[in-house]
Amino acid sequence: MKVHRKNLPLYLFIAISITTACKKDKTPVQKTSVAIPPNIPVPEKAYIPTQLESGKSKMVFSYTSNLSLSKIDYTGGDSVVLNYTADGKPLNFLRYKNKKLIYSSEYSLDQTGIVISAAQFTLEDENSYAIGSYNLIYNTASQLTAISYYSTKDQLLNEQQKTYTTSGNLLSDDSTSPGLSLSYQYDDKNGLFKNVNYAWLFAVEKENRLLLSVINNIQQCNYTLMPDSNQTFSYAYNADKYPETIISTSNGISSTFKVTYKQVK
Repeated sequence: MKVHRKNLPLYLFIAISITTACKKDKTPVQKTSVAIPPNIPVPEKAYIPTQLESGKSKMVFSYTSNLSLSKIDYTGGDSVVLNYTADGKPLNFLRYKNKKLIYSSEYSLDQTGIVISAAQFTLEDENSYAIGSYNLIYNTASQLTAISYYSTKDQLLNEQQKTYTTSGNLLSDDSTSPGLSLSYQYDDKNGLFKNVNYAWLFAVEKENRLLLSVINNIQQCNYTLMPDSNQTFSYAYNADKYPETIISTSNGISSTFKVTYKQVK
């Protein structure tokens, strides 16, 4: 094929245009990156309960400066008080009926400040009478594993063996008095007394079973031989997964409690 000289500039222009277009087609397309903000965790809020209220019935909770439970006031003038030493260790437990002192437990501590025994007294007309004692045993995780109850003559009356779930909730109380053996179940939310010290000692002194809600919240308390005495608890939770409403049912009778909190962090 002959190329006429007069058409040569035209062919060169077409060739250059095609080459330039091809190069443009091969230019990679740059992707625009979208900045993703970092996922900053929100610190969990911590609360302590200050009041449980059901109609005209109330339980009001008081604390020391280091968040140790020190008193529960009940409607009608009844109360229980846990006194502490100057360095914050349990000293004694007092029970009042109509503002009158009727019972006390005087604690003995080991060298590390752990309660290992209690001498029990009843009080009448300003006179104190010994009624017995109990000893406490713990495992290496500092969990209370056994309580032995004695008469004033040091005769063993009853012994409880305690077991725990892997998360640390009290699972069972196995008693040498079979009618007193219990098992427990819990939810997976923040316990009512999660941020409170020594709530468990109030539970040892036979106060409200809600005091077992230290890690998670108790849902069932079942008697091995007395199912009619079983107690159940159901909850509505706030945004931070603490109970804000509690329904307690025992012997077919239900009570609804509204929880008031104080934020501690």
